[in-house]
Amino acid sequence: MGVLTSWEQGDVLAYNLCVLLSPPEWCQLRASHGCLARRLDCDEMTALFTRRLKVRATLTLGLGDCNLPEDAGDPKTPLPVLALASAVVAVAEVLNEASSFPNLTHRDLQPVHQVLRRLHNLALKDRQLMPRERRGRRSSLQRRLLRQFAAQSGLILCLVSLLKVFGLEGLPEQVFVDAAEVIASLIHNAKESKRSFLSAGGLEALLVFLRAKPEAEEVQAAGMAALLALSARSVPSIHSMAIAGAHEVAAAALSRFPFSPRVVARAAGLLANMSNVPSVCPSLQQCGVLRLAQKILDESGSASPDQNSQDSEAPAGGDAMIDTEVNQADQAQDASQQFVRDFVQYLMTNLEEHGV
Repeated sequence: MGVLTSWEQGDVLAYNLCVLLSPPEWCQLRASHGCLARRLDCDEMTALFTRRLKVRATLTLGLGDCNLPEDAGDPKTPLPVLALASAVVAVAEVLNEASSFPNLTHRDLQPVHQVLRRLHNLALKDRQLMPRERRGRRSSLQRRLLRQFAAQSGLILCLVSLLKVFGLEGLPEQVFVDAAEVIASLIHNAKESKRSFLSAGGLEALLVFLRAKPEAEEVQAAGMAALLALSARSVPSIHSMAIAGAHEVAAAALSRFPFSPRVVARAAGLLANMSNVPSVCPSLQQCGVLRLAQKILDESGSASPDQNSQDSEAPAGGDAMIDTEVNQADQAQDASQQFVRDFVQYLMTNLEEHGV
């Protein structure tokens, strides 16, 4: 940091300046500028920092005004693209500053929650983050741009830092839920974002919350969405999750919330994806996944495993690919939850083939 050591004639400060400094930098600045009368106390700094975050948060209003075409056609004007890019950068800045100065951030995390809620509304929109078999349908232009801008701005790393810095004691449950579901939307089809998430310790941070709050259905559902997205088409991610014990967390959630559609669908999708890696199947069996899968089939009125395996064809290439973008209208048309039974049956087939 460069420090001004002298004033030239005509130099004028016509505004108030607030700078966040480390103690050594403060001492250096104070020594060179005798006119600095006092150091702000903690309450004053917190108030100024909160106001700063709120001003930054207003820059994310563009997340609600994005009007990009659904197809790959070029937008008529670059303004919506620029608005989306600047708003995503503003979200990353708010999260980064809050995580960098947690002692100055008010415990309600109101500006953080505000920007996450706006991003959550845009990222999910009419989606429910439920599993489905891959259909080769490309994401909309807006969603692809959102993921690209998130990767370029370091938003994934900021979200991971938020989880790690504030932790169980400092992060409200609803903030965690929004953050986890935003992560799910941003990483499910982005290899580099998955790598960044894993290398930054995002998986471990998620599992800490899920293990600490087993009774919170919303927390479990959101965490399962993020884990499902991480597992989609990513063998390295599945290996990391198996080592970290994500399958045990998913099995516990399935057992605790057998009548929660979101928990059951997302956890079943996650375990089905993990069963695509033969070396992971014994670990799935050891934590009771086979028994839970059979219970789901029994309660859904499905036929016996032998009958199902005879009547249904295996997925093409022996691989059930599970995505995390399901339109609410599509979901309403499939009220029978047949897709969950299909994935559970596929999971059982893999376990019987590759398990111990």
